[in-house]
Amino acid sequence: MSGIPPFQWENDLSANVGLTISEFRFAVSFFLSVFVSWCWRFVPTSQGTRVTAGFTIHSIHTSHASQLLLPSCAGRHLYAVVTGFCLIYYPFGNGCFHALVPSTLTYAIMRYMRPQAASLAWLINFCYLIAWCVMDPYMCSVKLLCQSCCKY
Repeated sequence: MSGIPPFQWENDLSANVGLTISEFRFAVSFFLSVFVSWCWRFVPTSQGTRVTAGFTIHSIHTSHASQLLLPSCAGRHLYAVVTGFCLIYYPFGNGCFHALVPSTLTYAIMRYMRPQAASLAWLINFCYLIAWCVMDPYMCSVKLLCQSCCKY
């Protein structure tokens, strides 16, 4: 795992709970994703609408105390890209960059080929995973499992 070197507090806490640094970082990232998704409602809008805690849309001129801004399309995308990258880079380091190929292709399929999106996304992602396992067999957990349990 190259990327962010472990901090002392990570070493101490991971040793106290009995996890490796990678497992600890994954758990921290997983729990932070809940907070990040809660903060979604505060992404600013450019559309002039607001949403209440009950998710009913009102005009911008209403003055209800529990109203939150409805995210605009660009704001949602930027927020999702930045927070998503941070949440995946923290536990996986530079190893997360190989996920850019299938995620970019999946996004393009969902954007431009909506009726066939499920089938095409499945086909492209599984072909990518198979190619990844063939090109680098040590990254494939199935082959690692077979190598550890099968003695030739």
